[in-house]
Amino acid sequence: TKAESGLLLLQPNGSTSLSYLLTTEDMGFEQASFDMTGRRIFYNSNVALKDGEVDTSSLRHSVYFLSYYLKKGILSKPFVIR
Repeated sequence: TKAESGLLLLQPNGSTSLSYLLTTEDMGFEQASFDMTGRRIFYNSNVALKDGEVDTSSLRHSVYFLSYYLKKGILSKPFVIR
């Protein structure tokens, strides 16, 4: 199921970080990022994280997914490293 509201991602051109903002009132349990093969790149179990940044400097050129596991479902959005 999908959680209500959404997840906003911003990566300024040339930046080595991805800014995120969770725009839902739902409680978050976990945050993770995956590559196109489904391999988990990072994981955070801090449920208080509603906004912040992810360091993308070590990621290769590809498409990745930032996912939040919430009480009411999962929010996931793709982002591209060029």
